[in-house]
Amino acid sequence: MNAIEVQKISKSYKEKVVDEIEFTVERGSIFGLLGPNGAGKSTTVRIMSSLAKADEGDVYVEGLSIKEKAVRNQIGYVAQKTAVNLAFTARENLMLQGRLYGLKSGALRERVNYLLNQFDLEKSANKLAAKFSGGMQRKLDLAMGLIHGPSVLFLDEPTTGLDPEARASLWKQIIKLKNDSNLTVVLTTHYLEEADALADQLLIIDNGKAVVQGSPQQLKKQLQGEALEFQLANEEETVKAKAALTNMEVAKRSIVNGAVLHVSVHNASSQLSDILTVLETAGCSPRGIALSKPTLDDVYLLHTGKHYHEKEAIR
Repeated sequence: MNAIEVQKISKSYKEKVVDEIEFTVERGSIFGLLGPNGAGKSTTVRIMSSLAKADEGDVYVEGLSIKEKAVRNQIGYVAQKTAVNLAFTARENLMLQGRLYGLKSGALRERVNYLLNQFDLEKSANKLAAKFSGGMQRKLDLAMGLIHGPSVLFLDEPTTGLDPEARASLWKQIIKLKNDSNLTVVLTTHYLEEADALADQLLIIDNGKAVVQGSPQQLKKQLQGEALEFQLANEEETVKAKAALTNMEVAKRSIVNGAVLHVSVHNASSQLSDILTVLETAGCSPRGIALSKPTLDDVYLLHTGKHYHEKEAIR
């Protein structure tokens, strides 16, 4: 059953930043919105969590329209920028957050103690948050987003700025939350490895539009086996090399990216020799060849014609 239904939402500021995006999120899953900075991920999540209004379309969370006030009881939200008050202790931050949601006395204390335990913050409960590491502050952020017991948690770029160890620790915490409490998690990320590691389902967004959706494994499987990269002299020669492959089965899975020709193949060891023969007959001599297993970067390249890291705008 779906926890979230997004129905063709659009949003414009000076320009359209979200363009008729629609998808569903299965209850108890981790759903990732992947895209470079400026793709429209954060705006999409702000609409889904009732923090921004869509110009068109609607979102339903646990059967409630995002336009209904009651839906906020179902939603937890952790923004890119921390909500932790550094002048308060971990316990004080959680107590304040709980009061804002109407939790009272014994029930609030019980919930705070539970979350401190869940996020391994018990020993630091009475320590000022200003003395916490970045990873500990982010854990406290997550705990604050869960204080009222929501069924859906939105995480906007949850690991930005964390070191690799803290990031891996937070990944484990997010997976544990989903497994232990059947929590539905929607996260935005611009880290390919994070989307690959965490998401049960993934939607790639580019320039405000939905590009492709599926599990990371399904999306990579579209590339059918292995990825070959041929480094040529310039883009003109790369275009010529792609044209030379027209009569080969791999032609429809070849992409020009500057001076590099990307080709997806079923079996590189058996097909490489034939491809090289065709290229050399056409007068295209690769300066270098690389072989790799398909990645989400290759998926992004397939559907947008650009490498993921080439997008640098901020929105």
